[in-house]
Amino acid sequence: MRVALYARVSTEAQQVRGTIASQLEALRARAASEGDQVVAEFCDDGYSGARLDRPGLDGLRDAAEAGGTATCVLNAANEVAVHAFLGDRLDFMGIPAVIERTLEALPPGRVHSFDTLYKADAEARRIAGGYVGVRA
Repeated sequence: MRVALYARVSTEAQQVRGTIASQLEALRARAASEGDQVVAEFCDDGYSGARLDRPGLDGLRDAAEAGGTATCVLNAANEVAVHAFLGDRLDFMGIPAVIERTLEALPPGRVHSFDTLYKADAEARRIAGGYVGVRA
């Protein structure tokens, strides 16, 4: 999975101790252990968590928005494929194939509302179900 990392410290004392670096180090290690690909890192040094207008957080939001419905489609296809695997209707290595084919069939769209995500989820489940030969 492609992931983005976010780290933040809000006080000078935290900045001096190098908390951002240690947070990112821990996040990178976790991503590596999960087999995830880190595609971006966002940081906010000295910004309070009470503020929602932080440059790093804004960048993270922009990146997530650019992905549009892809995350929703990936999740829906994964759930259908894993369910089929657990029901002995799909080999384990078929899971990523179903996800990939579903993502290819449904290019990312812009998220305008929750309804956009709901429709993308339903369509992804329908398509993924077709790839495993079951009704989703």
